[in-house]
Amino acid sequence: ARRGKGYALDHAFTTLAPDLYMAYVVIDADSIASDNLLASLRRHFAAGALALQARYTVLNGDAAPRTRLAQIALAAFNVLRPRARDRLGLSAGILGNGFALRREVLNQVPYTAASVVEDLEYHLKLVAADIRVGYADDAEIRGEMPTGEQGSRVQRARWEGGRLRMLAEHGPELAGA
Repeated sequence: ARRGKGYALDHAFTTLAPDLYMAYVVIDADSIASDNLLASLRRHFAAGALALQARYTVLNGDAAPRTRLAQIALAAFNVLRPRARDRLGLSAGILGNGFALRREVLNQVPYTAASVVEDLEYHLKLVAADIRVGYADDAEIRGEMPTGEQGSRVQRARWEGGRLRMLAEHGPELAGA
């Protein structure tokens, strides 16, 4: 009954909690991390960051015309936007892949996000708890994007539908805050 990435992450964080790791890094299985990812995250954590998002780009940008378009779109959504937010001192956001959380963040805000956009849902919980997500622009995660029309359509519908649901559920409280 408890299916999906949010439940899987909550299970992992809860299971690993007794081991007292300093931080946790989430990378999708079909992704490739830059060689400097862990060193970059350590450096940002040592400078005081509590939560981080690495640069998240497309792995298979040359696979098809639609993945080239995804590469351009994600460069704006996953690189330029979080970079700007970070430089303005705002929370960069969590993009679902290539993010890291310190143990104390998970103690304060457990990963109970279970929607289809669990990354956005959890980021809203962090913002509500006044926890800023920093941007590790010097490290990169490259993830596979669907190459076929059906896979792209399903993914886009899931993302956009989930964002609209989060707006409906959390928009009024965020506007009030």
